[in-house]
Amino acid sequence: MAFMEDMAAIRDYLKKISRVVSLEADFNFFGTKLVKKEKIDDLLCCVYAKLPDKFKKYLKDGKIKKYNSVVTFSLLHSALTKPFKFNKNFYAIDPNHIKSTIAPLLTSIERDIRMMESDI
Repeated sequence: MAFMEDMAAIRDYLKKISRVVSLEADFNFFGTKLVKKEKIDDLLCCVYAKLPDKFKKYLKDGKIKKYNSVVTFSLLHSALTKPFKFNKNFYAIDPNHIKSTIAPLLTSIERDIRMMESDI
């Protein structure tokens, strides 16, 4: 039961990240959304807290391409945490890239986590 609750929380946090980037950005700078660093960091921290240890291990390893969601999550993380050149308190985020990254992540993360848990 805890697995399903964690997956629901992960999905909710990913959707919230998408909403924050799309609708709650502090500034719009030539199509790039500027979002306060602490907002994104807080949401990413919540996602990491719900991810299983195996998933975090694969993220840290960086060499595993077996799971699409690990690769996609890494791409999402790097796209979300690009500091804005003129003010390091903001991240410069391309909202289209975030939408196109979160959508496949939402469909693959649960399946991949189940596969990780069944691997020995």
